[in-house]
Amino acid sequence: MKIYFYSSDKTIDSKHVERYLKQVGIEIVDDSKGGINQDASVKPFGKMEALIFQGKNLDARAGYLIALALSQNKEVFCLLPNGNKIDGTLQSLKDDKNFNKRLKIEFYQNTDLKQKIFDFLKTLDKGDIRDLFNIKYTLRISRRISDYLNWKSKKVDMPKADWLRNKIKDVIERDDDYQQYLQDRYKTRE
Repeated sequence: MKIYFYSSDKTIDSKHVERYLKQVGIEIVDDSKGGINQDASVKPFGKMEALIFQGKNLDARAGYLIALALSQNKEVFCLLPNGNKIDGTLQSLKDDKNFNKRLKIEFYQNTDLKQKIFDFLKTLDKGDIRDLFNIKYTLRISRRISDYLNWKSKKVDMPKADWLRNKIKDVIERDDDYQQYLQDRYKTRE
């Protein structure tokens, strides 16, 4: 999973967020690595699942990134320290019916920061976007398997790719080890 992380104030909290994301295997994109592509013809957040913002204040860069991510139908998670007020711009985006489902704002304390991120990552994993068939996969098969797929496809009146996807989904649902992996995916071993 690839996530864009931006913090308006480089504090110990932002370092905790980065460390946690790396520990659970998230690929982080941020301004230190060149940031996002500024070319308007390219969707800068194209391969990223979400934007996570952490900070006390919404600076111009944060506002730009949040608006850009939302305009590309990406999930946005804003982490604000307890006691902060929601910025007017952020509140207006939250009140907008087009964006409020994809914009999540949470207040945190040092003691529950990891849990807030964990909960957000779990919601990303359960999102409909994860079930879109947008990854092309090349599979080399034997002539015998091809014959079988052609025969089965005609017999059940379903395209071969759809039939194979359904079979793979069945295997995933019955695989107890994988289901346990999904449950523990974003937990860190400390």
